[in-house]
Amino acid sequence: MNGGLGLLLLKYSTSKLAMVDCINAVKHGNGRDWWLIFRKSDVPTFGSTTIGTYLITPTGIQKFSIQSIGVQNRTNLGHISFSPNADKMAFCNLTDVVELFDFNRCANT
Repeated sequence: MNGGLGLLLLKYSTSKLAMVDCINAVKHGNGRDWWLIFRKSDVPTFGSTTIGTYLITPTGIQKFSIQSIGVQNRTNLGHISFSPNADKMAFCNLTDVVELFDFNRCANT
């Protein structure tokens, strides 16, 4: 589609709007696919431990998961980063949270 640039489909529902406070992507262990990782923002309550992932492949989004891990992010202003070999994922927020997680880029655990 679009001369090799792909096709973007926009879908939304007025029943529930999901917001994220940070997002990042890391290459899957197979060297082809990608994990899209985000931390859910709970506006207006300001506080979430929810981290979501999508597996993106050449055929589309194949897997979606939600995990409730870490401490509550009270700022809704955070950042996700990965170590150079992607075996660690770090989350920090604007004021007082720094977390380090093991990350399996083959299985997303």
